[in-house]
Amino acid sequence: MYLGRTVTGRLRAVKVVRREDFERERTFERELEGIQHYERVSHEHPALVDVLHVGRAGDGSFYYYVMELADDEGDGDAQEDPASYRARTLASDLRQSPVRSVAECVDLGIRIAGALAHLHAAGLTHRDVKPSNIIFVNGQAKLADVG
Repeated sequence: MYLGRTVTGRLRAVKVVRREDFERERTFERELEGIQHYERVSHEHPALVDVLHVGRAGDGSFYYYVMELADDEGDGDAQEDPASYRARTLASDLRQSPVRSVAECVDLGIRIAGALAHLHAAGLTHRDVKPSNIIFVNGQAKLADVG
């Protein structure tokens, strides 16, 4: 994952997916088709990370997608100091404080289950749900790393 800055100065998360990382061309193309479909679906549910743009290299050697940035897990401001940025995830929260109330667990479970149901209704599957793929954006949990 990389950080990129928009022309208006906002930081965004950028994921680059390289063709060379796939044994078969068809698998690479299927992943690209999936993220293109996900781009539209991502804006329809509040617990899915928003994909803001999908692009592809002219020679087809990679594609990339731009997403909203997760909150910073530290006290710093990623907008001011990108080098110190670390995404706030459920995994990072659990490292800092492993105990959660039943209400917090239920709320998080309902939120992520709703995101998964929305994905499945759109014909998409996540395949890698885990604490490090649940990020926080403006304090709200969102399912990320959909590729």
